[in-house]
Amino acid sequence: MNNSTRFKYKCPKGHLHQSQKKADDCYYCKPEWRQQFQNKPGNSLHFKKIIDQHTKELIPVVPNIRDTWFVQQGLFIDDEQDYHLKNAHIKMGLFYELMVSAFCGGEVIDSIKEFDIGRKISNGEGIIPDVVSKENKQVFESKACLQGHHMLLSDDQTTKYREGLLLKEYETYYCFWRHGIKKIHSYRGSTESLFKNLGQWTFAGIILPFSIILNLWENKHGLCRQYKKTEKNWLVCTSVRSILLNNFIFDPVYMISRIGLDPLEYQFEILLSPKGFMIENIDVVQFPVIIIKDRDPRGWIQWFLNRVPF
Repeated sequence: MNNSTRFKYKCPKGHLHQSQKKADDCYYCKPEWRQQFQNKPGNSLHFKKIIDQHTKELIPVVPNIRDTWFVQQGLFIDDEQDYHLKNAHIKMGLFYELMVSAFCGGEVIDSIKEFDIGRKISNGEGIIPDVVSKENKQVFESKACLQGHHMLLSDDQTTKYREGLLLKEYETYYCFWRHGIKKIHSYRGSTESLFKNLGQWTFAGIILPFSIILNLWENKHGLCRQYKKTEKNWLVCTSVRSILLNNFIFDPVYMISRIGLDPLEYQFEILLSPKGFMIENIDVVQFPVIIIKDRDPRGWIQWFLNRVPF
């Protein structure tokens, strides 16, 4: 049975569902749920439904992660310098990179650290992943995304991963974090207050293998929007719509089918973030974490390398 026959019942908003009952109970059509969307910085009700349905917790590699290197460099010293007043987005990035390291293992590799592994893995191609696990031969890109906003996959970064030598040795994953902190670039609070807010307003995590990222970036299904150099004021990139990103949380199997991939080639885990988990001694409330992996990651890498001429 193909997707066109499985999803044939329309709700008032025009979304397709598997049954008339599901169409009648569509999340997006209930006015009281839309009211809750407007009153809170993010789709908290949807994510709460996921939390209510699943009780299995992710077991972190580190239950309370800290990065003393950044502390020593003064990133957590909030003074009057412009660096600390205008770079809340950098601190947000660090928050989620530490989360990736704690959940998946590996070491945070920031470009300002200039660690040998960062230079070695980049192979001179300018690719320095956010987190690297030498033990598991995995690298991770971490990307924060305000709930309701689209996610950008830049041509520059994706092409470097696609054409680089890194893929021959390491499995590559992209980690997306949906949060409710608006106007991060103008945030003027302390690092501690920012981390406390992120600990309270992180709604979901989505961890996808590079095979899915490449599919979204190539956009052969036409579900994303691609921006090229001819369009002013836009990064050359592929924009993944917010609803598509959320569908990896609410119905990951359907979403894999929707973009033209075979769900049987993937493993799915729908987990809760660890209870009592902390970043820099700051509590992080539980939220759903969806992890999708290739069933045969090395096999996919070999298939891809055979497909693409270097």
